[in-house]
Amino acid sequence: MAEFDFVAPPRTKTITVAHEPVFNALTSLGVLNTVEDYSGLGEWVTEMARTLPPERLHANRLVLGPLHSAAIPHGRGWPSFAAYLDELAGADPVAMRDRIIDRMWEKHGEDAAFEIAVSDPVELLADRQAFLTQVENLYRAMDKLEYFERDLHDEAFDLLNDPPALKEVVVAHMQAMWETYLKPEWARVEPMLKESATAFQQVDYARMGLDAAFRDITGRPLPQEWQDVIDRADHITLTPSAHIGPYLKLWWFDEGGSARDLWRARAGGRADRLAQPLRPAGADQRPG
Repeated sequence: MAEFDFVAPPRTKTITVAHEPVFNALTSLGVLNTVEDYSGLGEWVTEMARTLPPERLHANRLVLGPLHSAAIPHGRGWPSFAAYLDELAGADPVAMRDRIIDRMWEKHGEDAAFEIAVSDPVELLADRQAFLTQVENLYRAMDKLEYFERDLHDEAFDLLNDPPALKEVVVAHMQAMWETYLKPEWARVEPMLKESATAFQQVDYARMGLDAAFRDITGRPLPQEWQDVIDRADHITLTPSAHIGPYLKLWWFDEGGSARDLWRARAGGRADRLAQPLRPAGADQRPG
């Protein structure tokens, strides 16, 4: 048989701009945990971080920190945050728990520097110290040890061993944050976000290269640190956000090869062209 040095054609990628209410809202809640690390976040974020009851802020750090894989949807969108909450309330608590553990193992597979304390997830849940060591090693391997909060992960360990309680904590917090705090703000900003997304939808980005489309929409080059994820994605959705300030936020889902990027939007339907250094915001900063 003759040998041919074939070069595979590049993967076809599609890029769209969409409203994405659930990923938008989850990002807004997630960045509440980052106000001490990042300046320039939206006014609603800084005000909420300043005025939320301490127990609610703690729950937000827990649910959208160590437990965030249980709360974050996998891949597909929802028409509203209320629809997402309905599905979350009907989720299997064991499946929610397993998503957290599975994500830890995925992170291990992605980083060769991750030292394994226990190789069996069942054993991991039986040994508190091994669990905490495993998580700490993960943060260290990702050069984010300063973000490791032992008290939160210690609390998470108990919930991982009690899936019904884990689900109750996650669902109750998300419902409370939506009904009491985010829902009124969402009613205020959603028209502007829809206007921004609609304006960009008038442009045929299929005729542009990915880099040119990303720069036209966000005003910035495609972040180099996202290149590996973007290379694996078949579809990229860009979503305007009212609350993340001068930052970009990446959501990545292996199922279907889907990536979602959020950028700052303003009234008038165009993205802010801010020249501040590019850094991811929100849950990107913490492993999970």
